[in-house]
Amino acid sequence: MNFLRKLPPWTLYVSFSLVILALLVWSSLRTFRETDTRQASAELPGRGWVTVTFRTIPFPPPAETPVTLTFSPANGRGNAVILGESLPLAYGLAGSDTPLAETQARWDGGFYSVAVRFPQRGDYWLRLSLEGGKSVRFLLTVP
Repeated sequence: MNFLRKLPPWTLYVSFSLVILALLVWSSLRTFRETDTRQASAELPGRGWVTVTFRTIPFPPPAETPVTLTFSPANGRGNAVILGESLPLAYGLAGSDTPLAETQARWDGGFYSVAVRFPQRGDYWLRLSLEGGKSVRFLLTVP
């Protein structure tokens, strides 16, 4: 412990600051990893890049209860994009490529919506099929 007395005081401050900074970075990265994916983009023929924003009602989505999923496609200028009357949606448990169910999200004047029921708590993927064989994928946690 005698060597601590020989160190300049600023080294203690710098060391403490680096530890705090490392904890903040680690916490932020962990939060980003655990946060559901809420936006995905795809380049559609003749339309350019389209960004689809995903939302659940209620949030967070409960298990074994109907949940409304909404998808809002927008172009690069933020204008709503209509991709047809309905879009195919498949969803399944994370870690498996086999869908639990497939349904259609219907256009509802500004966004697409569909009601689904998640059978249990856990992590799920959602795949929304767009035009030209393109699709976007979202990750969702049902607590």
